[in-house]
Amino acid sequence: MRRAGALVLLIGGLAASAAAAHPTATATVKVAKTRLGTVLVDGRGRTLYLFTDDRNGSITCTTPLSNCPAVWPPLFAKGPPMAGPGVDPKLLGTVHRTRPAGVQVTYAGHPLYIYSNDKKPGDVEGQGFIDAWYVVSPAGKPIKKK
Repeated sequence: MRRAGALVLLIGGLAASAAAAHPTATATVKVAKTRLGTVLVDGRGRTLYLFTDDRNGSITCTTPLSNCPAVWPPLFAKGPPMAGPGVDPKLLGTVHRTRPAGVQVTYAGHPLYIYSNDKKPGDVEGQGFIDAWYVVSPAGKPIKKK
């Protein structure tokens, strides 16, 4: 992972979000308003992010040594994800990953993640992290404003 060194330095002390790492029977993706505009959130209202290093179906946030999956837990699901109001169900999908293993929810082809330092619904603390992590618009595009 090309940003592994930066990740180790920047996230060394952050705690993992255990709830995000465990799949639920049905993962729901919906929209919510934040200071960055309307963004995708999970069923609990936690902001969802994409990682710009994930390209062409590859998932690069896999290395435990860089703490990536602990700080950026994948949005896992068992079964097909559900589209809440404002979410285009045709853009929802899943991808199988190996580290950590499971079925990760995607939107417009982007694997979705939760930032462990977002403590409550509406938090967007991961926005622009190392110029690679961004909230996702309902159109499936990264919102790059800060």
